Amino acid sequence: MTEKNSPVPTLTLPVALADVHEQWPNLALAFVLKAKTCSERIAVEDDQGSYTYGDLLAKSLALALTLQKQLQAAETVGVILPPSGAAVMANLALTLLGKTPVNINYGTGNELVNYTLDDAGIDFVITSPCFLQTVKLELSKTVLDIAELASRIDNYVLAEVAAILTGADGARPLPGLQAESAATATLLYTSGSTNRPKGVILSHTSIITNVLAVGERYPNRYVPEGQADAGAEIQEVVLGSLPFAHSLGFTGTFWAALLLGWKAVYFANPRDIKGICRRVQEAGVTIFVTAPTLMRMYLLKATKEQFASVHVLLLGSEKLKPELRKDIKDKLGIDACEAYGATEMGPIITLSVASMVLGARGTLVFGSRPGSVGLPAAGTTIAVVDTSTGKFLAGRGSEHQGEFWVKGKQRMDGYHGNREASQKAIVDGWYRTGDIGYVDEDGFLYITDRLARFAKVSGEMVPMGLVETLVRQLTGLDELSIHVTCIPDASKGERLVAFYTSLGSLAEAGVSGLIKQLSDQIDNLWIPKACDFIQLSEMPIGATGKLDMQALKATARELTANS
Repeated sequence: MTEKNSPVPTLTLPVALADVHEQWPNLALAFVLKAKTCSERIAVEDDQGSYTYGDLLAKSLALALTLQKQLQAAETVGVILPPSGAAVMANLALTLLGKTPVNINYGTGNELVNYTLDDAGIDFVITSPCFLQTVKLELSKTVLDIAELASRIDNYVLAEVAAILTGADGARPLPGLQAESAATATLLYTSGSTNRPKGVILSHTSIITNVLAVGERYPNRYVPEGQADAGAEIQEVVLGSLPFAHSLGFTGTFWAALLLGWKAVYFANPRDIKGICRRVQEAGVTIFVTAPTLMRMYLLKATKEQFASVHVLLLGSEKLKPELRKDIKDKLGIDACEAYGATEMGPIITLSVASMVLGARGTLVFGSRPGSVGLPAAGTTIAVVDTSTGKFLAGRGSEHQGEFWVKGKQRMDGYHGNREASQKAIVDGWYRTGDIGYVDEDGFLYITDRLARFAKVSGEMVPMGLVETLVRQLTGLDELSIHVTCIPDASKGERLVAFYTSLGSLAEAGVSGLIKQLSDQIDNLWIPKACDFIQLSEMPIGATGKLDMQALKATARELTANS
């Protein structure tokens, strides 16, 4: 705990959020206003077709009116749909009704999905029975078939939609348009990669603040003078393959795309790497948002021609390894931009951009640096806290490392139904990220590890991320080939277990050769025993594109139970 009256050295870039925030008190009204100003512009495209902003508004209103009577007092409603026009309309309809949509991570399996539904207090789930079969889910709640709901939209409903759009007297009111900015906009559940998922409560203000931060860092582009249509706004095209249960998918490729006037091209299957690469080229995608783990897979299949239209390649939810950044540049010719965030911040904390921006010292700097996760997003305050003393650190540079604490209007209100976890995560208004790192003189953040990724071996804190990095350097392998975890140990407290898919350049030397080389660089206490190096055919990847650390930890316990 910090001393409340002590001075707090923090980093807040001098960037004001757009005045449009005052015009957007809630997401429902923000969408309606945007739709009315660009009704003919394409907003969404998927394998079923495309929808203009005007189409999207009318169809979402019709769906809302169809749902209104059935949902009645229900405050939270589940959505289990892949990223698509249908998922957008389901979320918009619920938002217009003043309900809280909860997008469920359908890739976590039946037990966790039903746990999430129970934890969120959900009775109704908007989904598709066919999709439930595809992802092998059996729900314990009332299923509302999105196709059946659409079939209920009759001429009476369409007449009501027309009355609302024209502002006719007596039109049915939509509670969402009157929602308070502090009202809950959604519950986003943490990935559960290291523990059981928790419901993160995010307000309308949180999501809108994130949207404006994205717009500030990636402003509208216009056709240059001397070209046809000079001065016309260039509509960005963003590829949406992340499920809306993922905070970057929900805030970035859904709400930010919608409210900033972009065109969102949705692709339902994030594992169809070849299909996504083709779609990027066909749709002329200009902004590509994904996780580093998935980007490594794209690199195996993508060509430079397919990504020629991409001018922003934004990677988040995991640390971008230097090897991957270099490989992207070498193969695709794109400077990857890194974003850093947490579901608890809805998710944006920092953003990078391949252009000049204002740094912490008030000078123009290039907005992306190798090894850095970027500069603080607009309106975000960041402090570095000593993990031993709890004191805020004033110094800049790698010698002043600590835990990142962050503040901003985008911060969560807490964890749903979990006051104890909320009080641990939020201290004096600061969200404790659990990430360890430092800030340089220009304000760029560098993450060196996570508190949760330290193992306590014989009383010593061992950074598992550093062990992984050394193994990659020695073997020449990428970040999908090695993962170090820890399990309880009767004599040492905890012990390290290393999973690998191959040993690369040390294949002939084997595990014993790798251990010998590691012992030349780090203490033997930090090196897993030979029997704790476990080879897998491939690493388990969750539905959101991140390494499934929980599955690996469970596997480690199972395989080493008798050793």
